[in-house]
Amino acid sequence: MSKVLIFSAFNDVSALECAIKEVNSGNEVHVIQCDKQMRICMHNMYGSSTFCELCHHAMMTAWKESGIYDRITIKSFRELLAADDKLNAQKFEVSFDSVLGLKTLKYKGAEVGFGAFSSYVSMTRNVMPDITDDFKKFIAFLIRREIEMYDAAERYAKQIEVDKIIFHNGRFSNYKPFLALSQNLHVNYLVTEHDYCDGKVMSHFVENNNVHEIEPCIKLMNENWEIGKTREDAEYLGKMFYERRRKGKAAGDVVYTKNQQKGLMPDNWDETKENIAIFNSSEDEFCAVSSQFDSYTLFPTQYDALKAIFEHYKNDTTKHFYVRIHPNLKNVPFKSHLGLYELKYPNVTFIRPESPISSYDLMDGASKVLIFNSTMGVEATYWGKPVIALTYFYYSAFDAVHTPKNVDELWTMIDNKNLECKYNHDVIKYGYWLYRVNYPEFKYAKYKIMDFKFLGRRIHGVNIMKFLGCYKIVPILEMAIRKLTWLLPTTVISKLPGTEPYQVK
Repeated sequence: MSKVLIFSAFNDVSALECAIKEVNSGNEVHVIQCDKQMRICMHNMYGSSTFCELCHHAMMTAWKESGIYDRITIKSFRELLAADDKLNAQKFEVSFDSVLGLKTLKYKGAEVGFGAFSSYVSMTRNVMPDITDDFKKFIAFLIRREIEMYDAAERYAKQIEVDKIIFHNGRFSNYKPFLALSQNLHVNYLVTEHDYCDGKVMSHFVENNNVHEIEPCIKLMNENWEIGKTREDAEYLGKMFYERRRKGKAAGDVVYTKNQQKGLMPDNWDETKENIAIFNSSEDEFCAVSSQFDSYTLFPTQYDALKAIFEHYKNDTTKHFYVRIHPNLKNVPFKSHLGLYELKYPNVTFIRPESPISSYDLMDGASKVLIFNSTMGVEATYWGKPVIALTYFYYSAFDAVHTPKNVDELWTMIDNKNLECKYNHDVIKYGYWLYRVNYPEFKYAKYKIMDFKFLGRRIHGVNIMKFLGCYKIVPILEMAIRKLTWLLPTTVISKLPGTEPYQVK
C-alpha cells in the first residue's frame, strides 16, 4: 500500500479523479485542501477572504459527494501551518530589481520567483511589468505564501512517510512548492491537467515531470498518434489540421484568422527585396515556466529579440521584416505589445493584430519565417517554408524548424538565402495532436461545464463547485467580487499592480 498526498485547490476535478483512483487501488490517500491562508490565486486575484471561504466550502462539498470522503484523510492548509512557518516566510528576503532577478529567487530548491511571476502574468497578461513598490509587495505576498505552503506540506509529507505526491499544473504559485517538495523528497509525483472536449473530460497527466516541458509533451504527442492510428485515419486528420487552419476553420483552437482577407498583402510589399515574415505569440503561458524552460530561449522576451534583430539589420537595405502581431494580443495594453510600435526602422513593418492582412499570404510570400512559440511555425513548415525558431519549442524537438543555439547562428540562418524547409512526418503527428485528443477519459469524477446567463451576460460554472446545492452561486459571486473589490474590506489588494495601459510614446 502506497501513501499518496494530493493537493486540491479551486475546481480541481483532477484531484478528485486521482483520489478516487488511488483509493480504489488500495492506497492510503491524504488531501491538503487549499483555504484562505493562500488568499490570492488565479480565481481570487484580489485575495478576498469571502471568496476563499466560498471556494473552500464548494470544494469540500465536492469531496463529501465524491464517495470516498470517509476513506481519505483531508486537511486544510491552515490546519498544517505552524507559527514558525509564518515567521520563517517573513524572514525570507524578497529582493529583486528586474524580472530576471525575480526568477532567481528560490526556497529549498523551489523556484518561488517563477511561481509568483507565472501567477502574476496569467492574471494580468503583463510580461514586462515595471518593478514598482506595489509590484514588489504583491510578489512578496505570493512568495511568502509559497514558502509557508512548502514548509507545512514538507512536515506533513514526512509525518505520513509519503510515497507519491499529486498536484495540478506545477506552474502557478500555489502549485510550485509541491513540485520542488516531490523532487527534494525523491518520491514519484504526478502533475495534472485536464482537457474538456465534446462533453468529455480527459486526463493530461505527466509523471515525474512538468506538463509544460518539452520531453513529456513529445511523449504525449507520440502516444496520441499511436492511439489515433487504431481509431481513425490519423494521417488524414493530421493534414486536415493544417488545411482547416489555413481556411480559417476551427481545428482544436480559437480561429484567429477568420477576419483576415485572402490575398491582402502590406501596401509596401517589394518583390525586389528579401521579405522575411515574423510571427510573434502570446507570452503569457511560457514566459515563467521554469529556469530549464527559460534556458531554451535566446532572448529574455520577444520584445528584446525583435529589437536585437532590427538593430542588427538596420542598415541592410536588401531585407524587409514584416512582423505579424498575434491577433490574441489585440486587447493587451502593455509594453510587450504596444512598445513594439515605438521601434522605428526603415526595413521593418508591423502588422497590427486587427489588420485584415492575410497571415497565410504573408507566409507564402516570405523567403523564410521567424517564430517564437506560435503554431504558425509548424504550419509554415507544413507549407514548405524554412522556419527559424527563436526559442526551443515542441517542434524544435522533432527537428521541424531551425533552432539557433546562439545569436551568431541566428544571423547565419537569417542571411542564408538557401535555408531549407525542415518538413518531416512528425509535423503530421503534431497537427493530429493539436486536432485530436486521445487522452484517457475521466472514469470517476463527474465533471461538466455549466453555461448560463446572468444579468444578460453569459458565464459558466462547473457542476462540482456548488454552494447551497447550486453551481451558479460560485461563478456569480466570483464575478461580483472582481467587480466590487473596492467595496470589500476583506481583500489583500484593491488593484493588481502594473495593469495601467502602456502609453505609446
